Amino acid sequence: MDITSFVSGLRTEDIGNTKRELLLCLKSSLPEERVLVAVLLIHLDYMEESRIHSLYKEEAVKCIVKALECCLFDKMFIPNCRRALLMLGGRFSFSGEIITETWLLKKAGYNCNTYNDEDDQTISEEESRMREDWLKSVALILLQYGKKSFQVTLSKCWMLGKPDLVSACVVTTAWLSHALTYLSVPALQRSAFSAFMPRLKECLKFDLDIKLKVLASLSLLNFSKILECRIPLISYADEIHDPLKSLREVTWTAKHLFHDIFEETS
Repeated sequence: MDITSFVSGLRTEDIGNTKRELLLCLKSSLPEERVLVAVLLIHLDYMEESRIHSLYKEEAVKCIVKALECCLFDKMFIPNCRRALLMLGGRFSFSGEIITETWLLKKAGYNCNTYNDEDDQTISEEESRMREDWLKSVALILLQYGKKSFQVTLSKCWMLGKPDLVSACVVTTAWLSHALTYLSVPALQRSAFSAFMPRLKECLKFDLDIKLKVLASLSLLNFSKILECRIPLISYADEIHDPLKSLREVTWTAKHLFHDIFEETS
């Protein structure tokens, strides 16, 4: 089940009032809880299919970025920020479990025993399309709205090195890069690549968690499909050669990327 389907069940003719109440809640709730309200506000605004500039989206993204900034000096913000980032990926099991990470690992061909693919087998083509539409929309929302850069702030949180937050940052980068391959937004694609590439390189080279390495290679493969990012990515070839080579037997993404990059530079 995806969260868009769940939220669609909440739709009423009074959704405008619901959003206004959520906006008030966003401003009055405890600072560490606001990020979760912000995610729900983004979902509700998305369900109204607004294509114009939205105060609700702007306030929600501003809140998310602020919460991520707070993670840099107050660990109390980390649990809800981690959950919010994973929720934004829009993947939930029928039992309500967030499965964004395990969905991405399966996509990368990594054998993840915690993933139950029953949910994928039972969704309709329409639901699958809705999931992809959500990812593209939320990618644009996060990267376009707010005065401060979501991607730069996420990169700083990643660099902080707190395991729970790091994993959420890697997962977020993986689904964002996936969504960006389907969009024609060169400036945003370059901005995201510039913010995430140093962290992805470090993850491949130094991280001890094999799942994070797999997700990093998936992200790099996604960026390699984007014309605006391909040449800058190839400039890192020497630095990512050995990590990709050692990861080839673990995930097809590393194998494909290794062949693609080093065929190009040989």
